[in-house]
Amino acid sequence: MDLRPGTYGKVYLRAHAYPPTGPLNIGDTGFAQADYEEASLYHSVAGSFEEFIDILGPEPD
Repeated sequence: MDLRPGTYGKVYLRAHAYPPTGPLNIGDTGFAQADYEEASLYHSVAGSFEEFIDILGPEPD
């Protein structure tokens, strides 16, 4: 979940075949060039946490 002011609440999914090598720090202006490969594994799936929950489907009966 993105906690930066401009994109607060946006939810990402990390596509990977291996665990992260450490924290990925993305500033308000984006990520550092050295983090490009790791950052490219993150894909936006929802614009907010509420939207993400809605994507999961209806509540079971």
